[in-house]
Amino acid sequence: TFSSFIKEIINDFKITHEKDIGLENHLSEENHVLKLDKFYTATAIINMLENAVKYGASKIRVATSFRNDNWILEIEDNGIGIDKKNQKLIFNKFYRAENKDVHNVKGLGLGLYYSRQIILAHKGSIKVDSEKGKRTKFTVELPLNKS
Repeated sequence: TFSSFIKEIINDFKITHEKDIGLENHLSEENHVLKLDKFYTATAIINMLENAVKYGASKIRVATSFRNDNWILEIEDNGIGIDKKNQKLIFNKFYRAENKDVHNVKGLGLGLYYSRQIILAHKGSIKVDSEKGKRTKFTVELPLNKS
């Protein structure tokens, strides 16, 4: 099931980050069919989880639900947040937010760009809602297959 797919991603992530991160999940047990590439979808989700760690999160909440013929994934963290002006730019290729609060943050600015491309290729959407200094929440919507 799709729920077990997400649990597998979360469990793998926990193994790597269990000392640094408190991970809470609220996963829907509803069974629906989603047609997607598991490798790329897992990569998109892992990119969002890794970003939370990279930008100071100590707690991450992952939730799934189903609404309006869409599967909804929410990943919310208590990291340093993203300035309102930067929220429009974070999905751009090579974009890296200027952040004086975090040093040694490595990356090319491709993770969220790549995640967005994967989600768009699956006819889905991704959005961010963040409060500087408090939290960031990514919401992904992917359409259910009607067969």
